[in-house]
Formats: sequence, structure tokens, C-alpha cells
Amino acid sequence: MKVTHQPIEAWNTHYSNSKAKGLLSIRLTAIYLALVFLMNHRASAQKDTLLLDDCYRLAIENSEINRQLDTYKHITIEEQKVATSGYLPKIELNGQFTYQSDVTELPIKMPGMPELPKDRYNGTIDFTQLIYDGGYIKQLKELQASTLEINNAQTASYNRQLKDRISSLYLGILLLEENLNLTNVFIRDIELNIEKLTNLLTGGLALQKDIDNLEVEHINAEQRIIEIQANRKNLLQSLGYLCGQSLPDNLALKFPNAVLLNNDTINNRPELKLFSAQDMSFQSRISLIKTKNNPKLYLFASGGYGKPGLNMFNDELDSYGIAGIRLTIPITNRLYGKHETQSLIYQKELITSQRTDFLKNNTIQLSGQLIEIEKFKSLIDKDEEIITKRTAIRIAEETRLNNGISTSTDYIRELNAENRAKLNLKLHEIQLLQAIINYNALKGN
Repeated sequence: MKVTHQPIEAWNTHYSNSKAKGLLSIRLTAIYLALVFLMNHRASAQKDTLLLDDCYRLAIENSEINRQLDTYKHITIEEQKVATSGYLPKIELNGQFTYQSDVTELPIKMPGMPELPKDRYNGTIDFTQLIYDGGYIKQLKELQASTLEINNAQTASYNRQLKDRISSLYLGILLLEENLNLTNVFIRDIELNIEKLTNLLTGGLALQKDIDNLEVEHINAEQRIIEIQANRKNLLQSLGYLCGQSLPDNLALKFPNAVLLNNDTINNRPELKLFSAQDMSFQSRISLIKTKNNPKLYLFASGGYGKPGLNMFNDELDSYGIAGIRLTIPITNRLYGKHETQSLIYQKELITSQRTDFLKNNTIQLSGQLIEIEKFKSLIDKDEEIITKRTAIRIAEETRLNNGISTSTDYIRELNAENRAKLNLKLHEIQLLQAIINYNALKGN
């Protein structure tokens, strides 16, 4: 057998190729794991994101007042069933025993004429059927329906106030987060300059007091972060309580895309629906009083067994029956009904006055919010100009500090001024969002 020996270079090439393949495999595996991590992280971030509309929905679902809507609806359904039962026939079983101190006597005695008994026994089955009620039951059902509308409108008005609280908390958290982000950027700038001055200190090109000043400002910024995080946690807990959920500290909130719905011809405020429902309720009560005093016609029948029967001279147990039509016309109630109606008319006029005042105040508030919106838009434009100049000043002061021309005190002053300008911009942006949300809420949108 002839043994052939491969050259050393061939073995090295084979080894190098195998090593490269191994490294490539490791790199591909690392890239795959990184992609998986990023995808999971993105999914987790999406899962922990809460929108303002989500908060509205969760808060309304968690509200006990909103849960009562179904109860009000069921109550109205049962009340209307009771009212409708007035159209159904009424059947009663009655029994009676009486003893009289005296009975009717004829002025003359006739042979064979029995003496009327003083004790009486009667058992009857009475049947009554409403034929005509003057529209009373119909008006009663309309009154019950208007009461349900009042409850619904009151709940809608409560929901609008609840949304105002949610918006205030949500935007407050966003402002704190922007403040936190700016403070972290501020801290990174401080740390970077501390590192630069420390390097210059060894060469005698910087002073220790400048480094100490920056370190003190770094500690102050860390204190601000502690306060911001505590305030954010407090607002987040309040938001979670209203939403009925425990919100994690790492929850991400997004700026709402608030669009100004400026349509002066439409006002969907729930209070207006409440005024309309109350007005309809008073009108239904007035109609109910009128129909309550209308003539009513009944069909009735009664069957009984007792002593005596219809023949009072028969002293034996006997069965009997009676049927007919009964007409009732209230007389005195009509006099009292006029006063009730007039009282309701006055209350109805109060509702009209309250609605007029509400619309007047609502118009004033809408006008004020439009002015606020324009104000914040103008402030934002100026904020951007201020930030541009403040950033240029801060960069120039930072260069002077690193060249030993300026002091850390001057640099910190300019850095704080730039940070305040950026925070003012975020504050005005959030105030603009709040003003737009308030305007839309005042319109009932």
C-alpha cells in the first residue's frame, strides 16, 4: 500500500475553512437569537402600550355607574310589564261574613213571609276587564321610558367627566415622562463633561472645582429623577385604579392624535340630551295627569254563592251572578289635576332656562378653548426658536469650558436653560393636546 501525505498547507487550508464555517455558524446563531430577542422585546413593548382611548374604554367598563345601566333597563322593562298588565282582565276571589243589628222589615205582616236573617255569608268570583282608559297606560309607559332616558343621559354626562379625569392623568404622565427623558439627557451631558474635565485635570488644563460643580449638578439631577418617578408612579396608580387594572411601572403611553373637530353646527354634549329627556319626562307627566282624569269604561261580571243570594227573602244558601258595564268619571281629581299640571309646567320652564344658560356658558368655554389652542400653537413656534438658540449657546459654552476659558458654573447655567426650553416645548405640546381634547369634549365629540 502506498501512503500519500498531504502537504501541510492543505491541512492548514482545511482547518481554516472548518474554523471559518464554525465561526459563521456561531454568528448566524447569534444573529438569529438577537432577532428572536428583538421580536419578543417588540411584542412585549406592544403588549405594554396603553392608548388614551383604551383608558377611556377601561374606565367606563370599570365604572359602577355604567354597570347600573343594565339595571335601569331591566327596571324599566319590568315597570312597563306592570303597566301593560292593566289591559289584562282582573279576577278576584272574595269572601265575606257580616252580622247586622237590624234588617229591612215590611210595615205589615204577611202570612208566610219569612223574617230576614241578620247574619250573611257570601263568596264571589269577580271579573273586571278594562275597555277604555283614556290613554292612561300608554302615557304611563312613555313616562317610564323617559325616566330611562334621563338615567342614560346622566350616565353619559358622568362618563364625560370621567374622561376628563382620565385625560388629565394620562397627559400628566406623558409630561413627566418627557421631563424624565430630558433629565436623563441632561445627566449624560454632565457625565460626558465630567469625563472630559477629568482628563484635562491631569494635564493641568482644568480645575477640580469645576468637576465638583458638575458632580453636584449630577446629584441634583438624580434627585429630580427620583421625584419624577415617584410622581409618575402616583399618577399611574390613580389611572390604573380608574381603569380597574394594575398598571406596571414600565408601561408605555403614546401621545394621542388629537384632531380639532370644529363644527359649530353640531353639539353632542350629553347634558343637552339630559335636558331633552327631563323636558320629555315633564311633558309625559302632564299628559299622564290628563289621561288619569279621563272617563274609564270597564266590563265586569261576578258570580257568587251565599246566604242570602240576590233574593233577600230567601233564607237558604243560593248561587247568583251579575254582569254589566261600569263607567267612572273623576270629578274632584280634575280640580286637583290643574294644580299638578301647572306645577309641572313651571318645572318644565326651569329646565328650559337651565338649558339656555348651559348653551351660553358652553359657547363661552368653546371660544376660550379656541383662544387657548391658538396661544399654544404660537408658543410652540417660539419654543422651537428658543431651543435652537439655547442649544447653540450651550454648545459654545461647552467648548469654552473644555478649553479652560469658561467655568462649570456658566456651563451648568446654559445647560439648565436649554433643558428648561426643551421642557417648555413639551409642556406646551401637551397643553395644546389638552386644549384640543377639552374643546372636543365641550362639543360632545
